[in-house]
Amino acid sequence: MKQVEERYILKILSFLERGSYFTKQQMLSWLKRHPGNWCMEEDGYGYQYCLISYPLTSLSQPYLDPEKTVLLVFDGDTVIADIATVSTRTDDLLHDDEISDAIMDIDTWVQSCLYVMKTAFAHHTSFQKKDSVACIICNAYVTHSYRRKGIFTAMMQMVRDHCVRFSHNTITLFQTISLDPDIACYGPDASDEPYYYSMEQDEPKRILNAEIIQHLDFAAVQLEHGEEDTLSDGTFIWYGIKAERITIVERNSDTLNLS
Repeated sequence: MKQVEERYILKILSFLERGSYFTKQQMLSWLKRHPGNWCMEEDGYGYQYCLISYPLTSLSQPYLDPEKTVLLVFDGDTVIADIATVSTRTDDLLHDDEISDAIMDIDTWVQSCLYVMKTAFAHHTSFQKKDSVACIICNAYVTHSYRRKGIFTAMMQMVRDHCVRFSHNTITLFQTISLDPDIACYGPDASDEPYYYSMEQDEPKRILNAEIIQHLDFAAVQLEHGEEDTLSDGTFIWYGIKAERITIVERNSDTLNLS
């Protein structure tokens, strides 16, 4: 781990430390022992994409399943975008209650994405296979002044590639994301005032998010609710879903080509 890489990883860990089960130094030490669980890339604008992943429940668990991935994008030392996912094998998601419960404990939006994923792909033959991967996008945000620069697309591609990095041959990746607008917690878009969702304010944002996610080959879906069950603020209705066949070609010991 180079000095610049460690500096940015420490920034992520400072971002995550509150409310996490680990300290910065514990996680930094763990990541140094697991080089396959972090990476950095730079885009054409010079923005730094720094990604880490770790076991969802404990650093001492022997496997990475389920795995939490966090990616922050920096302009210099300033966080300008973020995305987080949780991933696991679909077979474990279906048959291991501990894994399913750990994912559901993240928050209500992840719970709803898990429900949508299991419902939408219940009859998909690959969803039952042991080598298929499920990835729930927990949150994603790009600061307004940095939008229309391909940052969201780059983040989605980077976490997609990361969560199948240990797979072989051809596998199916299932993804789900809520299309409710995410709330900024950093930078100029952040506010000290609590955010309250409303149909009038947020429905146009959901429709825009649906258009954006369809450009990444997701299907935008709306849950059907009876009149009594429809939430007045419009939350927990719009989602993006995707089932993607990925062929992994091992070129050498250090490089993977995902197509």
